[in-house]
Amino acid sequence: MTGIRLGKRTRRRGALDKAISAARARAARLAASPPLAPTHVISPRASEQLRTLGRSACLVVDCDASAGGSYEACERLRADIDASHAAESPLLVVSDVFVHEAQVRRARVAGADAIVLVARILPLDRLDALARAARDLGLLLVIEVRNEADLAAAAMVSPDALSVATIDRDTRREDPGAEATEIAARATGLVVLTSAAP
Repeated sequence: MTGIRLGKRTRRRGALDKAISAARARAARLAASPPLAPTHVISPRASEQLRTLGRSACLVVDCDASAGGSYEACERLRADIDASHAAESPLLVVSDVFVHEAQVRRARVAGADAIVLVARILPLDRLDALARAARDLGLLLVIEVRNEADLAAAAMVSPDALSVATIDRDTRREDPGAEATEIAARATGLVVLTSAAP
């Protein structure tokens, strides 16, 4: 029985490890590529829009290549948003397994207004470095949390919002602890986005 449990834990870790490895490989390619200039100007009201309207003001795009996402899809969605000429366009929030500043820059070029950093996969120094990179580019910062430790890490980088994923990134199944995490996240007073995306 113990061997079976260890096997399951190993497989679950492997799913997330695969996503992190893919993210590192893509980050290395992006870092070696010529820099691109962003074409989208982030509204000075974006932060206020996120605080006052919350999830209804956001379109979340998953650019995690291991889950079939891409920055090109983000660019297409940004073009559609801009072409609509809506008086109050939704914020484009990019989710990825961010491990390097090159990915943050790529998200900005793709038209992101905000990015989601996953607290559980980043040591605090990397979380802080990526948060600073996002802010330097004018991006809003959303931190994905799944427990009290993640909430504590998020508090150290002063995000604009928190995200509670209802699907566990390891198992790709519903996370039984998501409801308790959401309650704790809302107690911080920050906007909380919930998502079923892995």
